[in-house]
Amino acid sequence: MTEFGEWIEKLLAAVDIVTVIGRYIPLARKGRTWWGACPFHHEKTPSFAVNENEQFYHCFGCGESGNAITFIAKYESVERIDAIRMLAEEARMEMPKLQGTDADAARTAKLKSQKDTVIKANLEAARFYHRALMTRENAGYKYLTGRGIGDDIIIKFGLGYSPDYNGLISHMKRSGFTVEDMKLAGLADTNSGGKDYDVFGGRVMVPIINVMGEVVGFGGRVLEKTDFAKYRNTANTVVFDKSKTLYAANLLKKVKQEQGIDYLILCEGYMDVISLVKAGFKTAVASMGTSLTVEQAKLIKRFSESVYISYDGDSAGKKATLRGLDILEDAGLTVRVITLPEGLDPDDVVNKQGYDAYKRLIDTALPLIEFKLKAAESENDLGTSEGRHKFATAALEIIAKLPTAVMQEEYINKIRQKTRYSFENMKAQLAAVSGADADGVERALAEVPQANAVEKAVSFLLSAYISGSGCEDAEVLEGFLEDGLKRELYDYKRAHPGANFAGILEAFPEEAHARIGLLADTGFDEKGADYARGCVRLLKREALIKENMALSEEYANSTDPAARGNKNILRRIADNNTEIQRLK
Repeated sequence: MTEFGEWIEKLLAAVDIVTVIGRYIPLARKGRTWWGACPFHHEKTPSFAVNENEQFYHCFGCGESGNAITFIAKYESVERIDAIRMLAEEARMEMPKLQGTDADAARTAKLKSQKDTVIKANLEAARFYHRALMTRENAGYKYLTGRGIGDDIIIKFGLGYSPDYNGLISHMKRSGFTVEDMKLAGLADTNSGGKDYDVFGGRVMVPIINVMGEVVGFGGRVLEKTDFAKYRNTANTVVFDKSKTLYAANLLKKVKQEQGIDYLILCEGYMDVISLVKAGFKTAVASMGTSLTVEQAKLIKRFSESVYISYDGDSAGKKATLRGLDILEDAGLTVRVITLPEGLDPDDVVNKQGYDAYKRLIDTALPLIEFKLKAAESENDLGTSEGRHKFATAALEIIAKLPTAVMQEEYINKIRQKTRYSFENMKAQLAAVSGADADGVERALAEVPQANAVEKAVSFLLSAYISGSGCEDAEVLEGFLEDGLKRELYDYKRAHPGANFAGILEAFPEEAHARIGLLADTGFDEKGADYARGCVRLLKREALIKENMALSEEYANSTDPAARGNKNILRRIADNNTEIQRLK
């Protein structure tokens, strides 16, 4: 185990998961388990169990499982490393220093110092801009109120105004910041005449706040017609990278904690989000005009498994939508696409047509597959043979990614209706596209848990073995663990005898946590050692039955039933039968 891994084990041992989770949701003790309403999905009957002995949680409603680190990361919607830092502060444990040379340590210390400086500078700048806007006698305030944005929304988003190119510079100097600090934060620059200036001068200011509540950058909208761009974002700094940020993600945390989030609405710009939130759509965020990135998709998934993408209705917006769809799907998100009227953006729709009009667009949003097919159709003239051929080829490439042959066949029929090609030709073409045979190939189904007695016994004994609850005959599991998660858990426990479930969750990928949590809660404390001994007898009996079946087949295939070896087979079968009866 790495030095950091050992430190994580100490951290998990230093914090009590019941105390940690109890700060966020009410927990009630029943027996040796603490129960509460799951914070990750809404329920009336508590199904969220916290195991104090093993220091992990599992929800029997939605399947979420994890340890204290996992809980903080999910509930606070922060990166895992930030959750670790939060718990380390609570436990008063110093984060371990990364191994490296003195030069590495110096660079790390310098970077941390720069980040701290930029965060402080951005916060002070945001306060300056906000105070300037709230004088109300300025172009920025008139612009916002002219768009129906009142003080409540201005305060909610921390909006501001940069009245000129000099005010911020003077204020920041008085507040103890140097011009170099401002340049490091992307707030200032020096012109050809050697004069320092506010790069956002004359703009309405939109602070960009991360999920930790820190101002990491700004977006600025110019109010007068100029030769330069209408919008300007903070350039990349030591704390801001537009490709890894979602505007308004900081507001999602409170919504998630108070009422849960069914879906996110992903827009392009700040004003789209501000208008949607003002209209009542609280889960809107923006990619700030950039092409979607993997990092942004992961950030979306921290808040919800479902996203509605709502880019502008013009051709550029549609192309951006198509580029982003695969990234969102690859991240495991359920994606639907809101089709906006040509030339309009979400801001236009809610301001001109109201809440109900935009809600209808959400209700009629297209699933990802149908949006792609519709886009492919719009790009080809189905009135010509060439257009039909191009559409069919593009459409089949899209549906080749569907998970089952049944789903593929459904869409093949839809394409047939538009192109008039035969079903056989379409299926053959699909096979050529996907590399499968013409009958199609079903993707492997997810493992389905079996409810038979043997499977229950295996799960119970494996859980007892991992938790150290009294499985004295763990080797009986050997013959019942095929390659898969249970085998990996068994092998890990053998290699790490001191590991419990909380530690194991750290060692296994997050996608396995729900199944591990379900396995962990098989109830040894309630069922006890007698039940464990019964499970051991059952598996021993089942192993002997399997052995007898193999011996019987060996005997039946023998060419000389009277041979000495075959007599030994019969004796072993008889001995096994005696033992099977004893184990009943």
